[in-house]
Amino acid sequence: MGGTCFAAGMPMSLTPAYGADPDRFWVMVNAGGGWDPTLFIDPKGNTPRADGRGPVNNFSRNVIKRAGNITYVSGYAEDSEVPDPGSPGHLNTFFQKHYSRLLVINGIDTQTNNHDAGSRFIWSGKIETGYPSFGALVAAATAPEQPLSFISNGGYDFTASPVAPARVAGSSTFQQLAYPNAASPQNEPEKRNPYFIDSVYDRIEAARSARLGRLLRRSTLPLETRQLQQLQTVRSEDNNLNRLVDALPERVSSGLEGQAEVAVASFTSGLAVSANLSMGGFDTHGNHDRDHVRRLTELLSGIDHLWEQIESAGLQSKVTVMIGSDFGRTPFYNSNRGKDHWNVTSMM
Repeated sequence: MGGTCFAAGMPMSLTPAYGADPDRFWVMVNAGGGWDPTLFIDPKGNTPRADGRGPVNNFSRNVIKRAGNITYVSGYAEDSEVPDPGSPGHLNTFFQKHYSRLLVINGIDTQTNNHDAGSRFIWSGKIETGYPSFGALVAAATAPEQPLSFISNGGYDFTASPVAPARVAGSSTFQQLAYPNAASPQNEPEKRNPYFIDSVYDRIEAARSARLGRLLRRSTLPLETRQLQQLQTVRSEDNNLNRLVDALPERVSSGLEGQAEVAVASFTSGLAVSANLSMGGFDTHGNHDRDHVRRLTELLSGIDHLWEQIESAGLQSKVTVMIGSDFGRTPFYNSNRGKDHWNVTSMM
């Protein structure tokens, strides 16, 4: 299924895709569900509200700190919920490490508290349907012919047709497509266990190519022709997928960290210029502080890992990372110790 989704995202072109050399890459990190900026980059503390609806946060204003010109929360009333004060995802660790490269924008009016509309607004700039996401626009403007120009792990990735999103189910998809004759494509070349010996596989490939050529010559319908051209691009030996596989770590991580590794490998192999990374769990209508802090810790840990991958690839001067969510959460708690939808949010 992942392979099918990936193949459907390849460009409709007969021209083999070669590595691009763009001067800017983009990563959009989506915190799905509606995050609470007051728990990390727009903290208020437990000062009582004038309307009697309780405090905005349960932590003291004494734990609000600054890193450069960025205000953040250094700890919570429930510090036991944070795995380790020294972990990459702990707010104090994260902001002290990354503040010099961060820009925080607070007070964005998303014009809605509906999940779909909010995500659409944040990532396309329009609340109306039918507008492409920022990642799709970047890909269409800079590398529309690349096989993985815009890769997506979720979030708002509508393209309005200039490019197709390559929806990635996992790193194994690339290995299977890069080495289709291998029973174990994740192994070293000598241990991939080919289904057919080279001479037989070459004849199979020649027969498939000849058949596809005949179908293309007989095709008279534009849509059928484009789909056959798309299939030809996917099957091309020049699609450089093996370069992407070679750029991946020996063992790809899970979760947001794994998405980051695939994105950076796609950049370094010259196949992509933009990538959506996504994780959910921020729709905390109950037990807000406990559940939200856990997810924030995972989110910031993933972003820290993303930047380490970027630096390891030597792309730190060429990558822009944008981090956002559907909308914010109410500046007060409900009866379930949760927070509901609110149309004001922040981005990094």
